Amino acid sequence: MIDKIRKEFISYYKTFDFRKERILYKFHHSFRVMEYSKEIAESLNLNDSDIEISTVIGLLHDIARFKQWTIYETFVDRDSFDHGDEGVNILKELDILDYDDETKNIIYTAIKNHNKYEIKVSNEREELFSKIIRDADKIDIMKEVRRDFDKLDYSINEKVVEDFLNNKLVDSTYVNNPMEANIRTMSFIYDINYKYSIEFIKKHNIIDNSLNLLKLYCNNEELVEKLEKHIYKYIEER
Repeated sequence: MIDKIRKEFISYYKTFDFRKERILYKFHHSFRVMEYSKEIAESLNLNDSDIEISTVIGLLHDIARFKQWTIYETFVDRDSFDHGDEGVNILKELDILDYDDETKNIIYTAIKNHNKYEIKVSNEREELFSKIIRDADKIDIMKEVRRDFDKLDYSINEKVVEDFLNNKLVDSTYVNNPMEANIRTMSFIYDINYKYSIEFIKKHNIIDNSLNLLKLYCNNEELVEKLEKHIYKYIEER
């Protein structure tokens, strides 16, 4: 089944201008997240059927991004549409999921939930697959994200700091510059669910790299030290 869905996904992708860098980026992101979703599912010792479901969700989770960039030239949902919700609409229109209704609903629910601030599900299986895709998506974003900095000192919103120190995913509405975005990306770790994902973050020095940017572009050394101590303590406890 996964091979058929992969071919359908590529066919859909080719209906867009895949020469555009941002569309191409989301294409590669989708395949990386597909692999991470599969590996997380395997690390949880799920059965072959559930590993396949996780893999499919990983591949399709951002299918609405191609349409989003084509129409709006942005990946900011508040300036366009909710790409999780729209992804479900697109999949229903394409009708490429040859599964029973229960499995389809799990896939739709996970994709709908992958980009939300909080998960809303009806049962444990919906929660499981929603958490897997959220982890897989976040670790790829954390590893691959690139920031463009145009000065050497950025102010940081108190609300960003407050969320971070309360072990909360920083609310995107508080983010107004690249440094705040960098801190928000670090805060993804507070919404990570599985051991595989924590070990991935540590293995690739993701937090270290983000903190190095913080030290370079924020002149508030006391604040930087406070954030650094806090997140390292959290990782150690995890």
